[in-house]
Amino acid sequence: NGYAFRNFTLPQRLLSEPRIIFEYLRMLVLPLPGGMGFFHDDVVLSTGLLHPPTTLAAILGLVALAISAWLVRRRFPLVALGIAIFLIGQSMESSVFALLPMFEHRNYLPSFGIFLALTELLACLFTKRSRYVQMAVAGTIILSLTLLLAIRVAHWSSGLAFYRAAVKVHPNSSAATAGLAQIYLDAGKPDLEIEVLASHKSLGAQLQLTYIQCQTKGFVSNARLKRLAELPLGHLDSYPVTGLTMLGSLGISGKCRFSNTDFSRLIDRAARVDTTAHNLRYMLYI
Repeated sequence: NGYAFRNFTLPQRLLSEPRIIFEYLRMLVLPLPGGMGFFHDDVVLSTGLLHPPTTLAAILGLVALAISAWLVRRRFPLVALGIAIFLIGQSMESSVFALLPMFEHRNYLPSFGIFLALTELLACLFTKRSRYVQMAVAGTIILSLTLLLAIRVAHWSSGLAFYRAAVKVHPNSSAATAGLAQIYLDAGKPDLEIEVLASHKSLGAQLQLTYIQCQTKGFVSNARLKRLAELPLGHLDSYPVTGLTMLGSLGISGKCRFSNTDFSRLIDRAARVDTTAHNLRYMLYI
């Protein structure tokens, strides 16, 4: 029943997770700033084995990874153990449960398995090399990871830097867009906030933009409300529902003028689709 509140089905989640697991692997092995990001609500869901084509490749890749671990278990036991730790660690949150598809924190414990496997592989490759080669390889790895860590720390050094980096890596993320817009609003920079929201076409972002215009101008045009009503809804999460309730509050208080009829149509349409939680539906009804 958990899938009743999601905008994806159980088969779609199961098809998507192999691709996501390989994305986790990429982030662990090559933690490049341009491929990281805290928000992953823009992940593309798999709707079939070839939609996208990497779905089938990822499924076969997972099977090959598991078989490889079994085949090398005697010669490279730590490699086999590391792969097993990673796959078992992902087996709950990357399988049938109706969680959101992707979160980096799901790698905290499983990542140990990948680093364990990589350590044994590196040891096998360079144990018989000269000490200078070993030092050069170790130094290169440490220096590279240190530089990447410094970049990552800089991205997390302030709210503005964090959300700017998040939007750059995930421009289609509603969460990252809303966060950056809020940062600009708190800093008293409504022009930058409007610029960020205007480029994002989701209902939540457009409602937030409408709310700002409502506050600054004191009215919302009928044409804008009608455009909002034409946007795809899908399963409504807290972002668009909060935007609807805040916009409604401005209208009720008289701080913003707009067509009650057009707004009621928008609310009525929103109340007819599924929400990601029961309390969001209650908010719409109220």
